[in-house]
Amino acid sequence: MKRKPFAINFIAACFLLAPIFNILITAWFNHWPMSGPRGVVEHFNTYEWAVLLCYPLVALGIWVVKKWGYYLFVSFSILIICHNFYVFMANKQYSSYLVLLFQVTTLIVLGIFLQGAISAPYFNPKLKWWESLPRFKSEIKGKGQHGEKTFDVEFLDISRGGCFIKTTETLKTAQVVYLEFWFNEDLFSAKGKVMWTNKKEPTGFGIKFKRLQLRDKWALARILDQLKGKKKKKKFNQVRAA
Repeated sequence: MKRKPFAINFIAACFLLAPIFNILITAWFNHWPMSGPRGVVEHFNTYEWAVLLCYPLVALGIWVVKKWGYYLFVSFSILIICHNFYVFMANKQYSSYLVLLFQVTTLIVLGIFLQGAISAPYFNPKLKWWESLPRFKSEIKGKGQHGEKTFDVEFLDISRGGCFIKTTETLKTAQVVYLEFWFNEDLFSAKGKVMWTNKKEPTGFGIKFKRLQLRDKWALARILDQLKGKKKKKKFNQVRAA
């Protein structure tokens, strides 16, 4: 089973558990009890509680690997760095070693996250390999349409969730298109959304299917079975030739 990169899961888990960790480590460094009138929770003001409650939301943004999650994480990290600096300079009730520990930890996590290998999937759906469905290469000719305009399309690969098409038509990201093709005895038609553009060879557009009708789901399943069979047959012939 394909899994999301460990670094993304780890950072999301750290942010999810951060409020508990912050409370425990603050109590330990400052020698405060966990409860009672002088307990650690009594030392947090409303602003600090609001910051702690933001951690799970940031964790969700990291885990879903969406663009908004990236911006939320970076913005929140900058806020935490500024907050820690303010606490270090103005608030003497916390141990300076504790504030320094939080500051260094935040900077390390931010530095790891901003590495291209980790941050790139937040902006390019093609790089989310753990979400990708099995794709099968094809050379199927079909038709596409957006608005009143119809154009020729070549399906370079296809999966249950979408396809990669080549066309002379200029399509834009987030544009909705209608696609249709025949494969042997099966007619497949679908509405799709342009998710990304590949400007290098092979040039084309990545399309995500939207709410397929039942007949098209069955047709697509039969088509994929045939393409899968052709792929296995090709590999078998290559082995025999070798």
